Amino acid sequence: YIKAVAGWPIGSLKSNNLSGLRFLPSGFRSGTDGGFGPSGVAFSTFWTSYKDQRGYPYLGILQGSEDYLSTGISVNSRDGYSLRCVKE
Repeated sequence: YIKAVAGWPIGSLKSNNLSGLRFLPSGFRSGTDGGFGPSGVAFSTFWTSYKDQRGYPYLGILQGSEDYLSTGISVNSRDGYSLRCVKE
């Protein structure tokens, strides 16, 4: 419900964007070698404000094949992911 209605690759689940956040697919930048990951792919990955017990930042992961948000961690805080500011 948080994905944009349009802009995702063919085969991705359609969203109704009830949240109004309009997440789009995005690439990333490697903090190790500075290379860029693919853009226009069927997922969106972005920083969150949460950290695990070791201090690694959590990432929000939204896949084109799903319409819900999952999480992961980044072991390299120099990686470049999207950032979305949300006012509570």
